[in-house]
Amino acid sequence: MLKACAAILEGHPAPPSVFTRFRRKLDEERREPGLVEYLGSLLGSDEVALARAAASVALSGHLEKLYPAVVQRALSPDAEEARWTAALCRKHERAVRAALADLLQNRDARVRRGALMCAPADPASISLLVPLMQDRDAEVRAAACQALGRCREVSAIPALVEHFGRGTPPESVAAAEALGSMPGQSLIALAPYLEEEAKVLPALEILEAARSPLFPDKIVELLDAAQAPVRRAALRVLVNHDEVDAEEHLVRKLQDLDESVRIEAVELLVRNGSTRAVPALAALLVVSDELRYHAIRALGRLRAETAAAQLERLFPRATGHERLEIVAALIRIGAPGLLPFLKSRLKDAEPEVRRVAADGLARVATASELPLLVQLAEDVDWSIRNHAGWGLGRLSLPQGRDALLALVRDTEPVVARTARAALAKLPAA
Repeated sequence: MLKACAAILEGHPAPPSVFTRFRRKLDEERREPGLVEYLGSLLGSDEVALARAAASVALSGHLEKLYPAVVQRALSPDAEEARWTAALCRKHERAVRAALADLLQNRDARVRRGALMCAPADPASISLLVPLMQDRDAEVRAAACQALGRCREVSAIPALVEHFGRGTPPESVAAAEALGSMPGQSLIALAPYLEEEAKVLPALEILEAARSPLFPDKIVELLDAAQAPVRRAALRVLVNHDEVDAEEHLVRKLQDLDESVRIEAVELLVRNGSTRAVPALAALLVVSDELRYHAIRALGRLRAETAAAQLERLFPRATGHERLEIVAALIRIGAPGLLPFLKSRLKDAEPEVRRVAADGLARVATASELPLLVQLAEDVDWSIRNHAGWGLGRLSLPQGRDALLALVRDTEPVVARTARAALAKLPAA
């Protein structure tokens, strides 16, 4: 009955007058235990379904005595339960806002923390949230930082920076998260922390999260910092600076002494679609460390046609994952000579190479490859049969009908579904 009531109230909110009478009736109730006590016991229990129903009824009915127990569920170690509670409070934002001042002054630190987790993220709440940054409980102060971050209130930045720099670990982490949600141009107060060895990395991570274009000269300087994590973070921040030629610095960092920095530079070059970096990336194909795999992948994602021949020549001496990535890269590039290369790979001893090659063939095959697709539709590998069926559907030629009809009866359900979808594309017989 409780769950039914909760569902009805959530789906069809009643007018305030109904709950005024409801609360008056509860005040007159003399039986023990009463409804409020019953709901309160559920809110503190591990009966998730009933606790959720109780929370919903409490907020729908404006049962303010139960609000402390409701908001504490936002602190549940179960992340899903915590998210659900916060979402419910957002749905009942008006009720939570009306009680927020009392909840934030509650003697129980857990109630204050829970209220901060559920506080409405709007300017009207700011004046209530800021004082909690000086709360006697460190976790409450951290929750206040998080709440202010959700509000994206620029006026809170000086206090957040202070907690970032001088607060306890929970406060510092929460303040950093909050600062990362602020407008990037507003974080000028972080400048001193780019000079502190202990704080420079988290400060860079804040600037990255905020996509801040501040401090371009300092960011370039940090590309040569002693610690590799700092150099990587500086690279990620640099790409948000339009006035700096980030591509030039990324290419330079392909020669960094630390492999992780080189890999970071490769990934950022790809993310930015940097065609100027293709020669530098192609030069990395001669190395034999993990970087070569990333270079192969990058050239494919950049569709670097000029590197296609070099990738094909590398294939015979490449390692397992590199071989797969070379095939995938050449498919992406689609340079002349791709079809003969893919046909050769279909004879490869490695099943994964054959599967990737079959996928590529299905995507680029012309009508002249129809016989090969029909042949692949009878392969012992169900994945290859599936790719062949998809390719036959893509070509939509009547000559592929018999092969697709055979695939419809395939013992592998995925292959049969692909074949049915492919048959639907063919012109009516």
